[in-house]
Amino acid sequence: MMIRTGGRNLLVAAIAVAATGLLSATAGQAASLPKNQNGFYLMQGKSDDQSRYFAVDALCVAEKHNVFIAFKEDGAGLVDFLSLNRAGNLNRETLRLGEADAGDSQIYYSLSEPETGEGVGRLHYINPGALGDPAKIAMNTLSSITIDDARGECMVQPDVVYVGVTNQRRLMVTANAQGKLVLSEFSRVGGELLSTKTGGYWSTGKADEIVFSFIEGDELTSLKASPHERIAYPAWRKTRAGTREFSASPQSFFVADMEKFGSRENRMPYGLALHFERLEICRHLAGEASGDPGRDAQLAKSIERSGCSAAKANHSEYVKQSGNDEKLSKMLTLLKPDF
Repeated sequence: MMIRTGGRNLLVAAIAVAATGLLSATAGQAASLPKNQNGFYLMQGKSDDQSRYFAVDALCVAEKHNVFIAFKEDGAGLVDFLSLNRAGNLNRETLRLGEADAGDSQIYYSLSEPETGEGVGRLHYINPGALGDPAKIAMNTLSSITIDDARGECMVQPDVVYVGVTNQRRLMVTANAQGKLVLSEFSRVGGELLSTKTGGYWSTGKADEIVFSFIEGDELTSLKASPHERIAYPAWRKTRAGTREFSASPQSFFVADMEKFGSRENRMPYGLALHFERLEICRHLAGEASGDPGRDAQLAKSIERSGCSAAKANHSEYVKQSGNDEKLSKMLTLLKPDF
């Protein structure tokens, strides 16, 4: 869908929003978007730096899209209307946000040109209370964006705790009422469901980093997120028996505050989540040995910096920590440090 704003063409897009409730602007105050206390929304700043992000106030996750659309409040009732295309080019236009216009279980915000007051479009939210307990809904409920009569539908799904999108894929983690985690992988173009994994784990560590881990047979999928600007590249990893099958970082993502939304029953120690990652890195580095003295000396330094000696020394302790968890025990056995 093509959107025209301020003479520029933008393609409707992209990722999901979060808020605990829908708040109207009060008299004498500038209009403001619903605030979220349950999760974080980030957008990649530059295509040549896949680890750097910046926080935004609202994101639209569409079933089919070519560009990411986001909103970031700029003060005094103004919002930056942001679009990130597939090449990673970021477009920015400032619009004025109108006061909340509440209806039956929904709310609208008008968008206009700051200088002329000419109407540009509107944002449509569903009241979270219409979908369940707002305190148990991590994502915001932005239902659609309309610009110059072009309407873009956004995904509204109360059980989502993570969603991220690259040029090729959309990965989404949902949590049921019992906290059981499910990973769904979709194609970005067309939105077809490609795979589903159930029974995942979550971890939190330094700087509030969040890691989701899913094990199916000999395949381990890891998703890393953070409410801060930096994430170690790649944020997404998929390995099979220690061999990397796929890696990438999302252009935009939402992640819930898992200290609020995560079940203690499927919480994995952060150290174990990093141990899985380290085993993969060390095995990959060991496999790069070429017999060339100079090259192998560089590899030896990389292996040392990656903590491979510590991974070997600590592996048996992590096996003990896995206890009676069959999935974890099997994966640790498959990934034993024989490098």
